[in-house]
Amino acid sequence: MIDWQSYVYPFLILMGIIVLIFILGWGLKRLNHPQLSLRRGQKKIKLLEIQPIDPKTKIINLEWEGQNLLIGISDNAMTLLSKKDEHHKNNDTHNVS
Repeated sequence: MIDWQSYVYPFLILMGIIVLIFILGWGLKRLNHPQLSLRRGQKKIKLLEIQPIDPKTKIINLEWEGQNLLIGISDNAMTLLSKKDEHHKNNDTHNVS
């Protein structure tokens, strides 16, 4: 006769450990979330948008110290494409070559 309890209890303990690992992973992920972080300081750089051009090239729009920056990124280079001061909304975009 098979003693089913000798199989069920180790299985339940294993499942409990797996569930505990998932709960701990979920909790750590929530602690590292930018809006729920324990660090309450103001972020200096805000990533506004990433626009892929092709698999190796993308354009990033970010805000830093009141300036809106448009940056081109490829495999071996980063280039400032445009810079706009957010404090003066009427300023034209300055192109940097």
